[in-house]
Amino acid sequence: DYSNALIVGERFRKAVEDSDFDGIRITISVGLAHFEGGDTRLDHKRFIDIADRALYKAKENGRNRVEIT
Repeated sequence: DYSNALIVGERFRKAVEDSDFDGIRITISVGLAHFEGGDTRLDHKRFIDIADRALYKAKENGRNRVEIT
């Protein structure tokens, strides 16, 4: 569900941030799409587009963060 997706996204983002890449600090922005099953018109291309917009929102809001639509 929505809140679990945010938790998983944040865990992933934090794991990358906390990893040691030979002294190089790496951060990521994560964009997630949320689907509850009600909209049967939603195909995989549209779903990816929604997640992509969430990713750009994360970047616009300061990077190194998780956004979900």
